[in-house]
Amino acid sequence: MTDTTFRKQPTEAETRPGKKTVEPINPTTGGETTVEPPFSDYEKVNGQPYLVDHFKLGDSWQEKIGGFSEEIKTIDVYLANQIKHGKIDNSVEAVREALKKVEKLCGADKTERTTMRIEKIAAYAEFLNKTMDIDYNNFKYGH
Repeated sequence: MTDTTFRKQPTEAETRPGKKTVEPINPTTGGETTVEPPFSDYEKVNGQPYLVDHFKLGDSWQEKIGGFSEEIKTIDVYLANQIKHGKIDNSVEAVREALKKVEKLCGADKTERTTMRIEKIAAYAEFLNKTMDIDYNNFKYGH
């Protein structure tokens, strides 16, 4: 027969009842929790579209020369249509996942410059918007 121990004798620290401290899950300075707004309200809450923050464009995205206002608008319209037709949820996380899929489909690599990625995604989003309109009109006219 072997000498096998099945139980471990509790130490003094384990048996002594102690005062447990409970830490708040998401503490903030004002006692408020930060809630991420839906994609459709992101611009109202943060003052700029989500895509500006996603691509880290800063304040220069609205400039006439070298800005991305048209491209951001095109991609934003595509994502809003996806939400409107129920293809994705109205959340920033769902939009982030949709952008990953579009980047993969159009061949935009994360190692590319941001300007090239935005141009490719905008062109692909414009194409997808047009094909969505064709599908909608086809359904509308009964074919």
